[in-house]
Amino acid sequence: MRCTAPTSSTSCDVERARRGPDGRLDYHPEVGDLIALRAAHVCGSERMVVTQVGLDVRLACAGCGARVVLSRERLRGRVRELLGGVDSADA
Repeated sequence: MRCTAPTSSTSCDVERARRGPDGRLDYHPEVGDLIALRAAHVCGSERMVVTQVGLDVRLACAGCGARVVLSRERLRGRVRELLGGVDSADA
């Protein structure tokens, strides 16, 4: 599942990830989301998993497991695409 544009034909939740007027992905993070960043981590992986959401967003590298904390605004500028996420249905 990939979300890269608001007119995407995938089954992704468009309300959580859409392109803004500046071309950046306007993304509302949720715990469990798998995202691709514009710049790779030191280990070479571009994929991160959202592990905690609050005032800041805590990410874990999918390659090496390192933890990174970013503000929501800084994360907004660094997210390239939403690769996968949590199911929207609550059990």
